[in-house]
Amino acid sequence: MTFIVSFGQYKWNHLTIFIKVIKNNSLVVSKFKINLFQTIVRSIEFANNFPNEILDKVQLQRFLSSLNYVIDIYPGFSKLYKPLYERLKKNPQPWTNVHTNI
Repeated sequence: MTFIVSFGQYKWNHLTIFIKVIKNNSLVVSKFKINLFQTIVRSIEFANNFPNEILDKVQLQRFLSSLNYVIDIYPGFSKLYKPLYERLKKNPQPWTNVHTNI
């Protein structure tokens, strides 16, 4: 289970409630799997690993599959990257600045 709380919006009440729920339900939390007070969320660091121009279909498939981590956070996100999915079809249009700017 992943809890993502941005540092600027963090409330101490939420941490207290979280700890009470864990204790009241006798849950176990691994210190290796929980990281509090992070300024960078690990699940979106993948964006820095992709080039601005994707050269082949495999790269595009990897990139689009990695977007599944953030799709629920941004409403309307699927409309934004629809042109990228069009590139997975047979005989796609050449890569343009429209694709790069997405």
